Amino acid sequence: MLYRNTFMKKHNCIAILFVLCFQVSFAQDKIECDRPDQTETPCIVPAGHFQMESGFYYEHESRDEQRIIYPASLLKYGIADIAEIRVEIENSSSIFHENSEVNRVHGISPLALGMKLKICEEKKTVPKISVIVMTSIPILASKKLREDFPTSEIRFTFQHTLSKRFSFSYNLGGLWNGNQKKIFGLYTITSGCAITENIGCYVEVYGFVAKEQDHRFDGGLTFTPRKNVMLDISAGVSIERKQPSWFSGLGISFLLPN
Repeated sequence: MLYRNTFMKKHNCIAILFVLCFQVSFAQDKIECDRPDQTETPCIVPAGHFQMESGFYYEHESRDEQRIIYPASLLKYGIADIAEIRVEIENSSSIFHENSEVNRVHGISPLALGMKLKICEEKKTVPKISVIVMTSIPILASKKLREDFPTSEIRFTFQHTLSKRFSFSYNLGGLWNGNQKKIFGLYTITSGCAITENIGCYVEVYGFVAKEQDHRFDGGLTFTPRKNVMLDISAGVSIERKQPSWFSGLGISFLLPN
């Protein structure tokens, strides 16, 4: 009952924020988000503004194992024209089927803190570039999901504007996994298209490179009913037929004024 009440409170808070963000009207450029693809945008949240990107994910590991993340939230606050503070929070539930029994592991993954810093603006053939540095805090997690060591990540984000409708973006970086105690290289490559002024789509390949490689393909749609609000839906598969074999998600993002 406590778990159910906590779940409802979290979703009630998101619903309230969703309503409030539709009441906000102010002059600004269209919201730029890191979701729903895995390619992070080099854009920085405007100074003095708060942005929340939250979503639901379902990962199908196998017939006997599934993972649900609800919600996965990224909170961002612009502290200057060239920098933003980032906080990542994930509440998940893993379901295991074994010998006709169903086991569940609920909890909050280690909270992650970091920053995004702008390196340069786009100019001719030079892309827009930023760098993101994140690290988890193992103690700030549910007991069952705590890591032995912090998971740390650095990634460089690049974006080319090809035309008014098309863009091309990619990320390159590295990840230290605190549980596996391994270093992974990471990459993402995505192409985005503005179907209309308010509807966009993308296709993407991304992966993690070490001794065992993990490559994936995904795509999705975005809808911006207002300049400060974005809704999204996405799905993907593992190219290497590794876990998760397929995954899907949907979410909402909004930007509030200072």
